[in-house]
Amino acid sequence: MDLRAFGKDYYRYHHQAQQAGVKFQRCRVSRIRENPKTRSLFLLARAEDGKSISSEFDMVVLSAASVLAFT
Repeated sequence: MDLRAFGKDYYRYHHQAQQAGVKFQRCRVSRIRENPKTRSLFLLARAEDGKSISSEFDMVVLSAASVLAFT
């Protein structure tokens, strides 16, 4: 559960996104439901400290970890 920006200067992109109001949240998502009337997404998750998170968003981006293997 780590936030990383891959590549040269991508940390600046991450920082600029935060300044523009993008919310980055480390958590384990358990459920995402769409509100059919508003088309927004209702997210249920568990934060790093074990607290439950429930919020409504316009967009949710889920990213899986990747492992690079060199032989």
